[in-house]
Amino acid sequence: MAPPRRVQLSCPQPDWLIEITDDDSRTLVHVDNEVSYHSRCGAASECDHVYLINGGCSIETGTNTFSGWPSTILEIGFGTGLSMLRTLDRMVRYERPLKFISVERRPLMCETLRLLELSRGLHQPELAEQFLNWYAEQIEPTFVDRQRDSGSLFSSHWKLSAMHEVELVVGDARDFVAHANAIADTVYLDAFDPKTNPELWEIPFLRLLVQRLRPGGRLVTYCVATEIRHRMEAVGLDVLRVPGPKGGKREVMIATRPSDCDHARG
Repeated sequence: MAPPRRVQLSCPQPDWLIEITDDDSRTLVHVDNEVSYHSRCGAASECDHVYLINGGCSIETGTNTFSGWPSTILEIGFGTGLSMLRTLDRMVRYERPLKFISVERRPLMCETLRLLELSRGLHQPELAEQFLNWYAEQIEPTFVDRQRDSGSLFSSHWKLSAMHEVELVVGDARDFVAHANAIADTVYLDAFDPKTNPELWEIPFLRLLVQRLRPGGRLVTYCVATEIRHRMEAVGLDVLRVPGPKGGKREVMIATRPSDCDHARG
């Protein structure tokens, strides 16, 4: 069966096209190899299912319990900011605290982000505009500096309220995680696939991630390749394949650091 024909729009960054995915949210698709930032079957649906729900930000039907919700999230691969915004939107809506730390080596242009209509589906759509204004002021001006000093790390904080803060780190995730002090309740591993970004799926980096994950915490990702599951297990995580989002990947991953695990194996 031929893949569905989805609407594609031009992008200010010529290597990418904007694509309207099957749930009407937008992602970016590379013009040469068709690598995409999110599932083309539904960018927002993938974020909600793979990261928010599997990462612990879910509410049981008919209850008001927030048991187990993460208060500190570390994301590898900020990308378009969609997962951050949808997570923040949920935390603000339910008045739950959040420190969201994300690392991105190659930030996108703010003009590109604006064309992705990131406010679509948010309960507080104004969050998207607040984010974009902050990004344009604090993140985009660093691009020139990063080109001059590609080995440096740059960090900026968006403090929405006393309860809600986003830290975006521009640079190599390996350098940041190796020297970070924060301990996360949940890790969103949202780097490009292992073929595109192999260094972020290898055992040395995964071992560093485990050290930044509290005992009992979760690492969640879309990738369930056999070799990646074996690497996750090799660094001490308990790996589960669980159903993926409707219309998307058949299975995705939840990898948990055992509560009695003091350090990663290997």
